[in-house]
Amino acid sequence: FQIESLKQECVIYLSKIIDAESAARYLEFSISFLVPALYDISFVFVLDNFRQVIRNSSFHEIISEGQMKKFLQSDEVNAREIVLFVGLVKWGVAQVSMRPVECEQVLLSQVLSNLLKHVRWALMTPDEIVNVVKPLGVASVEDMFEALAAHYSNRMVLSVVERRGSKWGKKGEAEEKEDQ
Repeated sequence: FQIESLKQECVIYLSKIIDAESAARYLEFSISFLVPALYDISFVFVLDNFRQVIRNSSFHEIISEGQMKKFLQSDEVNAREIVLFVGLVKWGVAQVSMRPVECEQVLLSQVLSNLLKHVRWALMTPDEIVNVVKPLGVASVEDMFEALAAHYSNRMVLSVVERRGSKWGKKGEAEEKEDQ
C-alpha cells in the first residue's frame, strides 16, 4: 500500500520537472515500470512540446515505432505536419544507425514504411513537399502527387467560390433574380 503512495509522489515530482530532454526517458520509464499516470503526463508533454522534444537525440533513440505512430496519429500534437515529418525522418535515421552492422543494408524507407502512411501529406504546403519532403527521398511519388493534387484542387475550389461570391454578390441574390 505504501509503495503505491510513494509511486504517486514520484509521479507528482516528475510531472513538475519534466522538460524536452527528459520527456522520452519518462515515457520509457512509465512503460517499463507500468506507471500509466506518468505515461499520460509524458505523452501530453511531448504532444504539447513536440518541436522542442524532437531536438533531443534521446527522443530518437528511445521512442518506439508504436509511440511514434501515436504521435503521428494524434490530432493534439502541437506542430505542423512538416515538423512531424522531419522528426519522423530523424527518428528513422537514428533507428537505422542503432541496427547491428549485419543489418546495415536496412534502408531508411524500410524503417519508415509502416509510419509514412500516417503522415498527413495534404497538410503540407507545395513548397514544403517540393523543397523538404522530396529531397529526403523517403516519401513515395504517389504520396507527394496526392498531396499536391489535394492542395491545388482545394485551392481551385476556393478560388471558384470566391469568384462566384464576388460575381454574384451576396448569398441569395442569384436566387432572387431567378425568381423574378
